[in-house]
Amino acid sequence: MCGMRYFGERTISSFPVAYTSTPIKEDGKLVGAVVTFRDITERKRAEERLAYAMADLARSNAELEQFAYIASHDLQEPLRMVASFVQLFRKTI
Repeated sequence: MCGMRYFGERTISSFPVAYTSTPIKEDGKLVGAVVTFRDITERKRAEERLAYAMADLARSNAELEQFAYIASHDLQEPLRMVASFVQLFRKTI
């Protein structure tokens, strides 16, 4: 059996652990278990940093999309004016 829990109560002194439980049997009867705990504090911190970085990247991408939309619109207007002048010029020739 494997899982993740907090070792101790969720207080300042508690920390996240991954655990593995292996049953000990004698003559087919359960007589005990070996439980191994592994401190996963650094993994949890890395997961939090990754989540923060992903949220920051999503925000940055949204800002970039907005900028691209505005820039595209701002660049299209002068092109429309040039196209209008070309059409007007063709009509006068």
